[in-house]
Amino acid sequence: NRIFKHNAKLVPLFIMNLTLVKLFIRYFVLKLGGIFLKAYYPSNEAPIGGVLVMALAVVLGGIILGGVLYAISNLIYLIILFPLGFGFAGGFVISWAVTKGKIRNTIIAAVFGALIGLAIYGVYTYGEYYFFQQNVYKAVSENLAEDGEELGSLSPAELTDMILDSEVGEAGFMGYMKYTAREGITITGRSSSGGFTLSGMWYWVYFLIELLLITALAAVASAQAAGNPFCERCNEWYGSEKLIGFVDVKDTESLIHALDHDDYNVVGSRMLQEAEYPRLEVSMKSCPVREDCDIYLNVQRVYLGRKNEEKKEEVAKGLITVGQYASLASSIAKAEVAASESFEA
Repeated sequence: NRIFKHNAKLVPLFIMNLTLVKLFIRYFVLKLGGIFLKAYYPSNEAPIGGVLVMALAVVLGGIILGGVLYAISNLIYLIILFPLGFGFAGGFVISWAVTKGKIRNTIIAAVFGALIGLAIYGVYTYGEYYFFQQNVYKAVSENLAEDGEELGSLSPAELTDMILDSEVGEAGFMGYMKYTAREGITITGRSSSGGFTLSGMWYWVYFLIELLLITALAAVASAQAAGNPFCERCNEWYGSEKLIGFVDVKDTESLIHALDHDDYNVVGSRMLQEAEYPRLEVSMKSCPVREDCDIYLNVQRVYLGRKNEEKKEEVAKGLITVGQYASLASSIAKAEVAASESFEA
């Protein structure tokens, strides 16, 4: 009886654990995607010419975008938002260079993305340092002029170095950074009054957060560009994404089962020209050079957000052969003919 009672208690636990396993598997099927299709992996190729293009993009893009950020910051500066925006802009520049240079190495692309983020923020910060030098020189000159004295041959940089060395014990750019950290920066709201000041350790935390945001966003965007499908056979990026059709979200499991069993006739039979939200969206990319190269298939779950904006989640993605795609296209055509005949009847 004790054994029976003990086993009876274990049965619900076993059922619960089995349910959790099923949910766990389903989560990874829907979230990770691509496990039933032939996965696409970048070749990690990085042609020298492409690396040089990225290097040039880092230098020119960093100087131009950093200069623009500095110019705008003299009028208005939105904390967090500006680093995010210019991180995205830097990522866009490197993504362009990745595409032009045919870089398929996500790590190298991410490194150059981070470098342009550092360049943008570095140019902006050095611009602030230069502006600080001019203000110091102007203030000291005006004070001396009131007393009938002159600075002589001292340049703004030399004068600033003397003052920084006496104030924080270090000259140059690092002296300026230490001085700024000591004095702090004041962050105000829309009214430009009140606000709070970040100084000491909190200034460095704020500085590192903004630097991390701009570099991380640029690095991620650049790595994503390098991870786009590329035809190694034809040495060309896959073309733009083309919509194949929609699938009712209720048919998600049957669609995944069909992909798992390489049954593209069933996949095609589930395809619809229109479907209500939430729905599955099936699209493809192909090589622009040859028609016998693998097809890149992408299945996404599409739904509406709180503001009725369209949002997407990956369900499955990967490569299929031309033969598999032909079966899919043929099945879709048959389903459309059947639907048309049914409608006419």
